[in-house]
Parts: sequence; C-alpha cells; structure tokens
Amino acid sequence: MSKTVLGLDLGITSIGWALVDVDEKNIQNNKIIDCGVRIFTAAEHPKDGKSLALPRREARSARRTTKRKAQKLRAIKRLLLSYEIITQEELDHLFIGNKKQIDIWQLRRDGLYRKLSNKELSRIMIHIAKHRGYSSNRKSEEPSDSEGKAVLFGIGKNQEILATKSYQTIGEYISTKKKKRNGKGSDGKLNYENSISRSMLIDEIELLFAKQQEFGNRFVSNELLQKYKEIAFTQRALKSVEDMVANCPFERDEKRAPKSSYTFEKFRALQKLKNLRFIDENKDEKALNIDEIDQIISQAKKTKKFRYKSLKKLLPQYKNMQIKGLLYYDHKTGELKDPEGVKLLDFSAYQKIQQNIQNINHLYWGRIENNEDILNDIANVLTLQKDDKESLNHLKAFIDDENVCNELLALSFSGFAHLSNKALKKIIPHLEAGKDYDKACEDAGYDFQAIFKGEKTLLLPPLSKQENLEMTNPVVKRAMAQMRLVYNAIARKYGAVDAIHIEFTRDIKKSHKDRKKIQKAQEDFQKLKEEAREHAKEILGKEPSAKELLKFRLWEEQKGECIYSGKYINPQTLCDPFATEIDHILPYSRSLDDSLNNKVLCYTKENQNKGNKTPYEYMSEDEFYKFEQRVNGYVNLKQAKKSRLLKKNFDTSSENAFKERNKNDTSYIAKFIKNYMEAHIAFKESKMKRHIFTMNGMLTTQLRYKWGVGDKNRDTHLHHAEDALILAFSTQSMVKKLSDISTQREKFIYKTKEEKAKLLRFETPMENFGEKVRESVSNIFVSHMPRRKVKGAAHKETIYSLKVKSKGVIPINGGLAENGEVKRIDIFVKDGKYHFIYLYPIDFIQPQIKDVTIKGKVIDDSYHFKFSVYKNDLIKLIFKEKSVFGYLSFAESDGRFNIAAHNQVVLDKKLNRHSTGSVIEIKKYQVDPLGNYVEVKSEKRQGSIKTDWDKKLKKRAIHRRKQKAKKNISEV
Repeated sequence: MSKTVLGLDLGITSIGWALVDVDEKNIQNNKIIDCGVRIFTAAEHPKDGKSLALPRREARSARRTTKRKAQKLRAIKRLLLSYEIITQEELDHLFIGNKKQIDIWQLRRDGLYRKLSNKELSRIMIHIAKHRGYSSNRKSEEPSDSEGKAVLFGIGKNQEILATKSYQTIGEYISTKKKKRNGKGSDGKLNYENSISRSMLIDEIELLFAKQQEFGNRFVSNELLQKYKEIAFTQRALKSVEDMVANCPFERDEKRAPKSSYTFEKFRALQKLKNLRFIDENKDEKALNIDEIDQIISQAKKTKKFRYKSLKKLLPQYKNMQIKGLLYYDHKTGELKDPEGVKLLDFSAYQKIQQNIQNINHLYWGRIENNEDILNDIANVLTLQKDDKESLNHLKAFIDDENVCNELLALSFSGFAHLSNKALKKIIPHLEAGKDYDKACEDAGYDFQAIFKGEKTLLLPPLSKQENLEMTNPVVKRAMAQMRLVYNAIARKYGAVDAIHIEFTRDIKKSHKDRKKIQKAQEDFQKLKEEAREHAKEILGKEPSAKELLKFRLWEEQKGECIYSGKYINPQTLCDPFATEIDHILPYSRSLDDSLNNKVLCYTKENQNKGNKTPYEYMSEDEFYKFEQRVNGYVNLKQAKKSRLLKKNFDTSSENAFKERNKNDTSYIAKFIKNYMEAHIAFKESKMKRHIFTMNGMLTTQLRYKWGVGDKNRDTHLHHAEDALILAFSTQSMVKKLSDISTQREKFIYKTKEEKAKLLRFETPMENFGEKVRESVSNIFVSHMPRRKVKGAAHKETIYSLKVKSKGVIPINGGLAENGEVKRIDIFVKDGKYHFIYLYPIDFIQPQIKDVTIKGKVIDDSYHFKFSVYKNDLIKLIFKEKSVFGYLSFAESDGRFNIAAHNQVVLDKKLNRHSTGSVIEIKKYQVDPLGNYVEVKSEKRQGSIKTDWDKKLKKRAIHRRKQKAKKNISEV
C-alpha cells in the first residue's frame, strides 16, 4: 500500500518541496506527484546579520533625541522671556547679525569677573543648555568602547586640572585654550581632551549665578537658577525592560529568569556538565557522575575562570583523557593547540555580586551567600532596571544595608533565560538526580510539549503566541512562515499527507557570524582542494577524476602510507582502480557515516580483509598498538578521523547512536519545527507511529550520488527541489536497504568493486530515478516571495547643498538628500506608449499619490492606469524582436528594468538590464507559493497611506485618552 510523502528542503532563503507516492513493498508503484521551489529574502541585514528593524529603530531614537533637544532649548528661551531677561525681538537676533559679539567661551570667563548684560547672560544660559555635558543614568553602564573610554579619560583629566590649577570653572579653563572642541589632533587622530561632565556645568552655572548676584545683576535669582537647572540638566530616567520580558512557558504567570540569576547559572552549569564526554584509552565516551558534577559546580563558584583544565586538575582521573568536541590541533598547519584553556563554566554574575558586597560588608555576604532567592532578586533588579534611582529603590526593599545597595549599582546585567526561576527550581533537583532535561521537566510536573498544544487541521496555523516566544530567531521565523504558505498550498491542492521528511540546511541553524565562518571555511576548503588538484596533476601527470583527487588528498593526509598496513603507496597507483580503495573506517552498513572523516585510503587487499569490521576488530592487539602509534603521528588527520580509527568499542548501541545521528537531525530548531508540525497537522489515517522525520543532510548527499541524481547545479534554484525529491523517497525502509546492501558488499572478500557492482547494486526508488528527477525539476517554475512593503528610509543620510543639481532629490533640513529605494512603479498607457511613475517611501506619506512620470509628464484622465509593479513581481516585456519574462529585481531611475529568470541565482546587471523605451507591451502575473501564475488583467491604483495613517493616529489618541481615564479612576 502506497503512502503520500512530502519532502521539504528548508533553508534561510529557499524551500525545495516534493510530493511523492511511496510503496515500500513494490517500487513500481512509486511516483513523483509534484515538486517546486520557493525563494524569499532572509529576515536579516545581508552584510552584518543585524535586525532589519535596527536602522529604523536607531533613526527613530535619533529623531527623538533631536526633538527633545529642540524642546529643551525652546523651554529655556520661554524661561528667559517669562523672567523678562530678554525680549522676543532680542531673542530673535541673539545669535545673528552681530559679528562683534564676544566669543561665548570668553563670556563664560567674563561672567566670573564682571556683571553681564541681559543678552550676554542669555547667550551663556542657552549655550550651556545646548551643550549640557556627559552624564549617565547608570554608573554601571558607562561606555566601555574605545571612544567612550576616551571621553571619560578626557573628563577625568579636566577634573584634575580644575582641582589643581587656579581655574574656577570648566568654562574658564577652556576659554584659555586655542582649540575648544573635540576633534582631530596634530597626529590626525581623534582626541577628547575637551570632554565635559554635566556636574562640571552645574557647578559652573551655580558659581556664575552667585558671582552675578555679587555684582548686582538684577536678572539672576535662586528661583531662576533652580528652574533653569531643572530644564537644562534633568535627564529622562531609562525605562525598565520588565514589559519586554516574556512569560515562562511552564509557569505562565512568572517572568523568565535573568541569565544572571544564580538559579539559571547553576542550571546552565548542570546542563553543560551532563553533556560533557571524555574519550578514554579505548576511545569510548565517559560521562561525569552526579557527585563529580556537584564537586565541579562547588569549585567553579569560587574560581573566576573555570576552564576545562581546571576540571582535570580538580578530578585527576580525567587528566589523560581528551574531551569530545575540542580541537587539539590545527589540521591545516599540524600545530598542536590547547583547547582546554577556554572557559567551561560561568558563574560570573554570582562572583560579581559577591565581590561588590564583600567590598562593603563582608558579614552581609556571609548572611546571603546561600540564600538563592535574594541572589536571584539582586540579579533581577540589576537586569530589569536601567536607572540608578529605580534600582536603588528596588534593592532597598529586600537589602537592609544602604551601602551594599549603592555598591551593587556598579553592576549591570542583560539577557533572559527561557524559563522562570520558579520552574528552574523545580527542574534542577531532577537534573541533579541524573535525569535528562525532558525527563526532569516531566518529573517536575511540566508538559515538555505544552507550548505546541492545539487543534489538528488540514492547514498549518501561524505560530501561537507561546510558540512565537519560544522561537526568537527572526531568520527561522520567516523560513517557517514561508514553509507554512507552501505546505498549506500543497494541502489545499492535494489534501492530507501520510508523512513529511524535512532537511534543514546548516545555514538555518547558525547565527550570521557562524554562517560567515562556514562560508570562509568552505572557501578555504575549495582553495585547498584546488591546490591539491594542481599538486595531483604534477604528481600523477594528468587531470585527476573526482575519485582520483579524493584518493590523492587522503594519500597526502596519511603521508603516502596505507592506513592499515603502513606500507608506502606509490602515487602512480592511485589511478589504478584495482590497486587501492577508499575505505569506511566505521563500516557504512553499521554507521551510515559517509563523511570525509570516515574515509581513508588503503591497499585493496587490506580493505577486502577488513570487510565489515572496525580497525580495532580487524587487527590483533599487538598490531593495533603499533597502528595507534602510527595514527597519532599523522599530524594532518583531524581529531574526528583519529577517534574513528582508534575507536575500540563499536557495539550495537554505538552503531545505533551513529546511525541515528547520521539519519536524523536533532538540533533545537529541527525539534521545534517537528513538534510544531506534529501538534497542528492532521495527517491521513494510517498506522504510522511517526509522521515527521527530520533528516540529516549528510544522508541526502550520499543518496544523491547512489541514486544517480549527480552533482548540484548551484547556478539555478532547482537543486532545492532535487534535494526535496531525494528526501521524500528517503523512507526508513529505503535507508535500511542502503545499509543492508552495504553489509553484503563488505562481505565479498577479494572481489573487485566492479564485480561487487555486478552482484549487488543500490536500489533506487524507481527505474532511471536520476533521469526522472531531472525531468520533473525541469518543469518547475520557481516561486519568489513578493516584496510589496512601501515603508522604508525616506531619503539617504547625506544632505547636500541646495546648489547641487541632481534628479531624485528631496529638500531636507535646508538642504537636499537623495531619495530612498524605489518601492513601486505605477504604469500608465497613452496612445500605445507606456509611462512610468517611480514611487519612493516619501511619496506614500503625502496627502495625494504622486502623478508625475520620470520624464516630467503629469498624469491626467487621458492616461489609462495599467497596474503597479513591485520588487519580485513577475512581468513580461514584449519588444519588436524579443520578449523578456522574469522577476523584477530592481528598477533604475532612467527607466531600465532589471529582470531575472525565475530560476536564476545571481543577477548579471549587464545581461539582465532592459530599457523600457521601446517596449510594445508589458504584462504582469500573480504567482502562488507553488509556482502557478496567472496574468493580472486589470488593477485599481492604490493611493497614499497618509489617510490610513491619520486614522491610525486618531485611534491611538482615543485609546490613550481612555487608558489615562481608567488610570485616573483607579487612583481615585
């Protein structure tokens, strides 16, 4: 009986999908139903991986700062007017039209020695308010970058000068200097020698007012000084981040714990130590026991930087063992490394709190060092509160020593865990008892799958509120949203499926920084491979085939020796298919490991004799001892390969662990998506125990070649669908057949590979599978995610003079700036000719949408609106002698469109650029997630969003008034 299987190849910018019928008893019934590719943009900045919302957030913050600064100066001017220090006319001309005015810094000095006029006093008060000096809401968060440190250093030097020399104020001191602003020094480097703190300016204005009162200045008073200081120097308290912290998925009424809480630091240490594995002399893995874990945590709390080597010093029984996952040498250079010098456990928050409290009151620390609740409360305040005054108030609520509270203000923490302290406290005892995390959660009374509870339906719903809180990675969220669109489109067209096989590219499970490292490593690998190819050509005297090149690279790794016999291999024999063979160290049938780390070069005879055994099983004890010495001498072998070569225990449980790892993806993201889909999808009625399988990419790579699909063509997007087809047919029974065939091949001793191939062959899902895959993929029309967002930066950052003459500029702050990105093109037709209106973000916030074409023509009723096109819209340009069909990548201001073919990966600007001046007809198409497209015959022109925005603002204002009224009632 056949079953319907959906294969999904999920990446950060692509989804390959394939729907197939699989009959595991009769492959003649296997068939490909449909397949396709969906392409979308990653939800991150392509250059640095930062949030797409960050530039907008930073710009909004800068606008607020500028606005508040302007409001402050207006308030100062109103104060001057209200106290009749200056008239409106005098204020209007205070800073213009008088070149004989005394320098402001000289005035600030003069005010200490003579009576000032009303205009002079006004200038000083406005100047100081405009440049009010550096101040921090929280001393713990003073700048730590090089520029910030330079500012603080400059302030410190100026404080020393004021304390030791005869200058009364910072203004008097700077008035004596030739250069009065920070900037580049004589060496061309930035200096901050004129940096001023706000406290210096407060001291200056207070002394200035006192001196002016002595001189009989009628404009100054204590009342005016007080009001001035409130306006000029008061700084907004930073808001607590408590509202931004999500609730715990297990304890719904509790906020998630700060990462700096003692409870979480202990939980994190327990998890890390439970997962730690040592490699003993038999190459077996050994875990820590509970007593050892307790001992390590106790010591780590006392050690500032508890390293892996600290653990070995504490527990000498592990001294001579290597730690799994650490790189003990550089496989490129062969140099030895010391990876055990890096930090293992982190109790830094606990230690910082301890140090600060002991600095003030050693006895108080003795009272609370074992009080987990108080330690957690301290961490909570120092993470949530961002203002010293608020922090102090909260700390005083549970700490009865004010000096301790003040000392703790020097600390600041950030970041939150995935669970609350309440939940962690319930789970930790079960972890300490040796339970795994999921079992510990269950024993603590928590449903590990609780966040995924929901009704099962044909269509996949959006992430729930709790699921959204659990998955915080925006890149993964967008990939999941696009996967949901694709899945739902398939479900609507073909109905429910029996099973889903998903593979996740490495990219989706890594941060932007890690992806860049992987990309760099891949580039380095290709470079080394190319160097090996050139070297092989010199040695072999010919261009090596792929297999010969692999043999040559292994030959170089092994210093030219057969890995098992140690005998030298003449490089000329590498081209002889009968002389040497590539062997799987851990037999493929027992490990399903086809990675490079499991491949070595040996003489054919050695491979035949070894058969279905590991090196340890193949050799006598004496032979293995010599083998071990030789393998350890190969400096170019990676540790992962050495571990496989020297592994002594490869019993059934080890085999199953290897197979499981090489078949299934067990990463957090894989588990999350698997649980999400299993919780919400209604599958066909079947006896299957499992419906969703997260597959390891290594398996797909192996099957690609064993099933005759061949190399990927990365110049097009179609290889994603090829992977999806392989995935869909990668059923558990097919994988077992693969393993069984390998077992039988390994039993044929003294048979050549050609002879083995005649006796046995890898069974493919259907006859001529590779050919049928290529045929199916060739019929795909790749679907691209449309980009119809019209918001964005209104203009580019640089502001030019009004004298600059250029197209596409807008007036900003007395100058001109270039327009932002083109968001939409409105296309009109008149007398058989096309006319284009290019619309930028700024055009969508005007009362009326722009009606002027790029050639300056005003659109009126004589023009017929055709449609609007956005980035990634599918269009067709028809010319007299050709037509161009594809996705609009971007448009240039001279009327040229850049169009990419649906399956094209890289856009060639020269080949893909098309002038629209001679176009005869333009067509637009709507594309669904599966790649089906229909022509858009007519469309209504969308107007400005300003009207809608005004409505939103009115709604917000009404909502705020209601909220304020409710608050007033509750206070009464």
